[in-house]
Amino acid sequence: MRRKPNLDITIIIPTMGACPEILSENIIRLLNEGCSVHLIDNSPTNVCKHYEKMGIKMSYFPSNLGVNLAWNIGVASADTKHYMLLNDDCLIWNNVGKVTMEILENPRLGLVTFRTLVHINQSIYDSMFMDQWMKPYNIEYMGPSQREQKMGWLIAGRTDEYVMIPKQLKILFGDDFLYSSIRKKKLYTVVELGNPVLHRVSHTIFSRYTNAEYALLYKREERIYQMIAEQYKLGGV
Repeated sequence: MRRKPNLDITIIIPTMGACPEILSENIIRLLNEGCSVHLIDNSPTNVCKHYEKMGIKMSYFPSNLGVNLAWNIGVASADTKHYMLLNDDCLIWNNVGKVTMEILENPRLGLVTFRTLVHINQSIYDSMFMDQWMKPYNIEYMGPSQREQKMGWLIAGRTDEYVMIPKQLKILFGDDFLYSSIRKKKLYTVVELGNPVLHRVSHTIFSRYTNAEYALLYKREERIYQMIAEQYKLGGV
């Protein structure tokens, strides 16, 4: 029987089942650490039903909601103080929940993300993180006026500070909206540089779209975001 979660954080993972090996490894690591996990299956065929046996929260929908709405649903249903939005193609290390919660003890910090490593051998990656339990933090602060280092594949914050992403944004620019909304409140966002994660460069997106299709998607949602940013007085992209 798997242990009851003992950390006050829910990890929300929307997925269409494109990276099953990474997803399974993440769930195991998160449960072993004591995190709550909410897996949102965005595939029309419910390819993730086999994860039910791992004792995690599951949500199914008849069609792809888009990642931004899935994030909204996940945070709205979380009963923990903290949340983390995690891509299904981003492999975390063993203590990411605890480190995130410790960073967010500073009330001036609104959102946390982590530096990423791209396209390295997974066995090398795993060996790098054998000693990560006590790895010192190396935090880069970003104030309300800064826009660099926005990383949307892993975002963590306090549940009661989450700002619901407008439903017009389906897949892209939800991370822009979250970061800009937090900084508008005069809170800092931070990138944790000392404990990176492994990212497979939006495998989920590019397994579904050609470059031309993605370019059209980007332009469409960029226009929508610009209108929303003006409405919320967030500034441009």
